[in-house]
Amino acid sequence: GGASSYALNNFGSGLTLTNNENGTLSAANTVILGSATSAGGVTINNAGTITSGAGTSGTAISLFGDNNTLNFNTSSLITGGITLESGQTNNILNLLDGTAASAVFNNSVTDGGINLLNVDANDKEWDITGPLTVAGAIHVLSGNVVITGDVANTGSGATTLDTGSSLSIGDGGTEGSLT
Repeated sequence: GGASSYALNNFGSGLTLTNNENGTLSAANTVILGSATSAGGVTINNAGTITSGAGTSGTAISLFGDNNTLNFNTSSLITGGITLESGQTNNILNLLDGTAASAVFNNSVTDGGINLLNVDANDKEWDITGPLTVAGAIHVLSGNVVITGDVANTGSGATTLDTGSSLSIGDGGTEGSLT
């Protein structure tokens, strides 16, 4: 018995994974482990659950190479961190709308980080509660973003809000920051 070490191992170059709402991927260690020889170009579409057996101290997703895209909708539940290996470029995190009215992104993103954060949630809300470094640009196309963690835009791109979207730093007694 017991969970296997990885749900997907050597996931790499040009592959797409779609985990639909009510779908679950879980593993004892890293749930989705990319191939160390991958050139990148991986797309993960998640509306379901991705859970590391090690909990929030574990790794849910670990990818290599450039041009990886993570699409999470508001019904996503991801337990564990996200690792994008150092030196990668053009890695994109898209926080999208879904069936849930709101969602929380509380996953640590380590090593290479995210190069572009897009929020396109229509009338839904994304709460960003953990530290998140974006090494490019942040673009809120639609929806509401509440930052109660520390978000750093360290790249040369701007933080942009389109008409009809909103961005709040802090929520009630909980502080946040955007630098």
